[in-house]
Amino acid sequence: MEGKEIINLYDGSRLGVLGNAELLFDPETGYIEALILPSSNRFLNFSINREEISIPWNSIHRIGTDMMLVELRVDGKRIKSWQD
Repeated sequence: MEGKEIINLYDGSRLGVLGNAELLFDPETGYIEALILPSSNRFLNFSINREEISIPWNSIHRIGTDMMLVELRVDGKRIKSWQD
């Protein structure tokens, strides 16, 4: 999934490009709970420092060949699933 641009369907914003993302698993079920974007992201040779972003797995709508569409609501500085 590396290199895919992440677009928020809620407001059309670009959240960044997938780089060294991590998956958060539920230890009991083994299901994926969230995609964790690191606090630093490299995009077009620029280093972007930001807070770590956690994208709940149920907020991911589509994963295409070059982008990922998610739906997240921004509440202040906290990003929430659109269902919260």
